[in-house]
Amino acid sequence: MEITIDTILNVAGLIFGGGALGGLLTWKFTRRKAMADAETAEAEAEAKKAEAEQERQNYYQQIIDDISKDRDYYKQERDELRGKLDNVFDELRELKKTGEEERASLRTTIDTLTRRVDSMIPLLCFNKECQMRIATNETCAANKKRKGGPQTDCTV
Repeated sequence: MEITIDTILNVAGLIFGGGALGGLLTWKFTRRKAMADAETAEAEAEAKKAEAEQERQNYYQQIIDDISKDRDYYKQERDELRGKLDNVFDELRELKKTGEEERASLRTTIDTLTRRVDSMIPLLCFNKECQMRIATNETCAANKKRKGGPQTDCTV
C-alpha cells in the first residue's frame, strides 16, 4: 500500500473537518483499492516469472535436443568410419597374404636360379673354343670347386 502526502492530507482534512465517518470509509476503500492493485501487480510478476521460467525450460530443451542430434550424427559417422576401417584392414590382410605368396614364389625361383648359376660357374669361359667350356675333364672339376667366376685362364 502506498501512502502519499495527498492521501494523508485528505484523511486529515476529513477527520478535522468534521467528516470522520466519510474519511474512514474513503480510507477503507482506498486501502482496498491499493491492496487490489498490489495483488494484481504481484500476480503479473508471478506470471512474468512463470513465463521466463518456461522460456528457460524451452531453451534448455532445445539445447538438449541439439546435443542429442549431434550425438546421433557422430555415432553414425563413427560407425561408418569403423566400417571403412574394417574394409581397409581386410584389404591389407589380403595384400599381405598375396605378398607372402608372391615372396615364397620368388624365393623358390631365386633358389632354382641360384642352383643353376652355381652349376654353370665352372663352365663359364669367354673363349668359344676353350676346352674347359664342357665339364668333362679333371680341370673343369677343379674349377667347379673353385667357384670364382668366369674362367679367363683357359687354354685353347
